Amino acid sequence: MKIREADTTVTDDDASQDTGTALATDSTPPPRRRRWVRRLGTTVLALGLVAGACIVDAESMAGDDPFEVKLGIWGREHGLGFAITWLEEVQYALNPPATGGTTSVATVLHATGYKARARVTSTYKPLTPIDRSSSLANEGRWNTLIASGGEPVISVSLMRPDSTHTSYLAAVVRINGKRATLNLHPGSEDPGNATRFGSSDVITKSDWKALIGAFNGGFKIKDAQGGFYLNGATAGTLAHGAASLVTYKDGHSDIGAWGSDVSMSANVASVRQNLHLLVDNGRVTPSADAAVKSSWGATVGGAYYVWRTGIGIRADGDVVFVFGDALSAQSLAQLLKAAGAVRAMQLDINKDWAAFYYFTRPSGRPEAKPTAHKVIPFRKPLSRYFTTVTRDFYTISLNK
Repeated sequence: MKIREADTTVTDDDASQDTGTALATDSTPPPRRRRWVRRLGTTVLALGLVAGACIVDAESMAGDDPFEVKLGIWGREHGLGFAITWLEEVQYALNPPATGGTTSVATVLHATGYKARARVTSTYKPLTPIDRSSSLANEGRWNTLIASGGEPVISVSLMRPDSTHTSYLAAVVRINGKRATLNLHPGSEDPGNATRFGSSDVITKSDWKALIGAFNGGFKIKDAQGGFYLNGATAGTLAHGAASLVTYKDGHSDIGAWGSDVSMSANVASVRQNLHLLVDNGRVTPSADAAVKSSWGATVGGAYYVWRTGIGIRADGDVVFVFGDALSAQSLAQLLKAAGAVRAMQLDINKDWAAFYYFTRPSGRPEAKPTAHKVIPFRKPLSRYFTTVTRDFYTISLNK
């Protein structure tokens, strides 16, 4: 549409004869101002069109992620990371994690619908609380979630993350390395192309019979400072020295620095790398206190205390998984160490990715669809992983 500009000629009749200065006879802005207004209007219109395109593209992204998550991902992948980060920083500043206060282990377990289903008394030694300034009933005590052959297979212990964020409880999950196997699954978009990896990006019916647990994977591969390997196919590059969760064809798992603690062999089933070790030789690495964004991921707004997940290997071969809100890299590492991890690494972070489920089914019906349960309340729905997800994840299967 063409818009005709108004006549801007100033005649002698519109001028002051005694001063020689032109006087405005109407409200029409001078030419320079009108050009500026037109340019501003064009810019606003362009931004509106771009924003509209962003929204349409983001909404069309696959997966069950919330719209704001899709929009954030789209923005970061299209050069708008600075704007997304600024918005996240504002959001975090307005809603930081609470400090002080108290909580209850029994209340949190009740909120998740926990029942002593396994009927197996744990022989695990209770964990020593991180915060020793005050006592909390049942903190560090193990609760058996899944049992087999009279042994705990998946157990959970709830712990306060530190002496400051005392109204939060992190979940420390222990997985019996002799009775359970971890299975890596690709996400539909990261790394994508599940058939190439000989796997699926969703829990399928063929997984139901042995399924007892599931949890999130790591950062997007381009941000993980490492690679992804599954069934002979690789995405990214397996980096020397990177923290690596390795599963083997004989069913056991290990965690370590690639090229020294763990390396490629004919028995390797999968490798998921993510940053660098958080715990090494039973000690928290000095880098746990390093710059959060550069060392442990661009958290929401660079926030230090957010939802984090991490995984470690114990000397006895059991796997420990820790997750919760208001965690720093340091407090995550301390919880992993307290759980007995000799080597451990951070996995994904923030409320939109952190997830751990355990699964039960009716007695005598091993072929029935498993029922999902949470160990602490978190954002993702119970249907997570039964529908296509964009990011990689692990399932836990019970050994025969």
